[in-house]
Amino acid sequence: MEKQISNYLIRYKWIVTIILASLSTIVMCKLNVLKTYDFLTWMLFFILNIFFYKIDIFNSKYYKNSLFFSILFSFLFILGRLVFLNYQKINVDILSLFLSLKSLFYIIGVSSFLFPIFMLVIPFLCSYEMELQIDKKHRKIYIFLGSSIIIFLAYIPYFLSMYPGTISPDSYTNIDFAFGNLKNLSDHHTILYQLITFIPLKLGMFVFNDINAAVACSSLFQMLLMSIIFASSLVFLDNRNVPYKVLIIVLLYYAFAPVHGYYSVTMWKDILFSCSIVLLIMQLIKVIENKNVFNKKVMISFFFVSLLVIFLRNNAIYMYIILLMFTVLLFKDMWKKILIFILSIFMVFVFIKGPIFDMFNVQKSSSAEYIGMPLQQIGRMVSKDVQLTTHQEKLINELIPLETLKETYNPKLSDGIKFNKKFNIDVFNKNKLEYAKLWMELVLTYPHIAVESYLVSTIGYWYPDFEYWTVYHRVVKNKDYDIHQKSLIGENNIFTKLDNKKLPIVNMQWSIAFGFWILLIFAYVSKKRKGWIGVYPFIPIFGIWLTMMLASPVFGEFRYIYALYTSLPILIVFTFLPKTNV
Repeated sequence: MEKQISNYLIRYKWIVTIILASLSTIVMCKLNVLKTYDFLTWMLFFILNIFFYKIDIFNSKYYKNSLFFSILFSFLFILGRLVFLNYQKINVDILSLFLSLKSLFYIIGVSSFLFPIFMLVIPFLCSYEMELQIDKKHRKIYIFLGSSIIIFLAYIPYFLSMYPGTISPDSYTNIDFAFGNLKNLSDHHTILYQLITFIPLKLGMFVFNDINAAVACSSLFQMLLMSIIFASSLVFLDNRNVPYKVLIIVLLYYAFAPVHGYYSVTMWKDILFSCSIVLLIMQLIKVIENKNVFNKKVMISFFFVSLLVIFLRNNAIYMYIILLMFTVLLFKDMWKKILIFILSIFMVFVFIKGPIFDMFNVQKSSSAEYIGMPLQQIGRMVSKDVQLTTHQEKLINELIPLETLKETYNPKLSDGIKFNKKFNIDVFNKNKLEYAKLWMELVLTYPHIAVESYLVSTIGYWYPDFEYWTVYHRVVKNKDYDIHQKSLIGENNIFTKLDNKKLPIVNMQWSIAFGFWILLIFAYVSKKRKGWIGVYPFIPIFGIWLTMMLASPVFGEFRYIYALYTSLPILIVFTFLPKTNV
């Protein structure tokens, strides 16, 4: 049957071509991507006809995969567009809008546009062979020092234009830690990052006796750390004989992509955490390279990098659990040794987070951090005035008054609920099972609202045209510290405007979902080229993405998944390394 259909499609290929080109063009006009009766629209229509006609669909072994990606991304694009346009309209039923013939028509049209592109791109990526450079001569130190200096110097204009750095409310936890305001020592912003910023802050204050100079020292220190980590990734790639031109492209990306420049002077734990993920991925590739031998040197470095990762961000432990499962599955021949080794990492984690933190009276992260998604779902239900039983009303009122919940519900983020003065986290901690049961009852009673709320709460992680702030440009005032921002190279310079979403090409870096779509494609290509072992280095980023999809406090905050953009170059290059190298 399939062969008969393919024969008909080949025989009448010119008709199929016109239909696909027409569908693509009409949908692009309907979505306001193109304008009707515009010259460029007609040009695109004729180009698409030629494009579609030239592609030999049924002689390619990749047409099913290309069709899958086309439909998947079209589905996410159309669904995401409806969610993004209507997430603030409480009275609109988003799922009903999506489950319509109109949406189906749009999905088919966008799929028709994407399919031939994937038919060209995927076979090329799967068959591309990188020509390795084998005539190297002891150049590690030159690559490391040269690239470190270039990357560091590239971040200097951001430092000068936003001197002494960018400070958000979160950043003051580190400043309090450095200067003795330790009444409420908390691991909410991770003790490890506070210790890392402690050194340059104290040194800057000791030398200059000025809080602004101290913050500037912290910014310079973070710039240096990022430069060193990114430079080490270049040395890592060079050790695998990656060509000079590829190393130069990676260097230019780390040095001149604005996202790295902005974040190099921002005092957030997410920045160094995302850089530590680069170190972890390099360790995973080394583990693959030694997959038939339990290399103690590799495993020891893996051990310390793992501790760095899981202590730089609290939810990283969940990503690590996912990594543990894949490690045991992929390395079956030595799974016992690896399992014991990784369990030792968890033992260190539990020991420090338990007895050690208790010894120093360190407050652990509030459980409210992990229930943001259920709170948002219940908040949306209450905002939509769903029918609640007397018992359900009583339970919600004990946690937070219903009127307060309705007033403070914000589709974008859960902070308004979980950090509200009237939110009683102690009640939740004492009755976790009862509230889990309440949430389950409401989800089963109003599944369409629960799904709608989930889509709204995660939209930034899977819809590429999502818009939300990405970088912090300023210093938030604090009554305890006289920190003020001042550009040292004049006002209104270019380095404060490179996060503009309207800048073509450059704006691609600000889309979480666009980066994730690219990651999906390259993970698939790596799997095709190397088998499941080729997906292994991608697992940390997938793990981070999944934790955001399950419990993100914000509906699409870039810094939470910045690790995707720090790791993307090394993952892409890894995809094209010969199988014999891995």
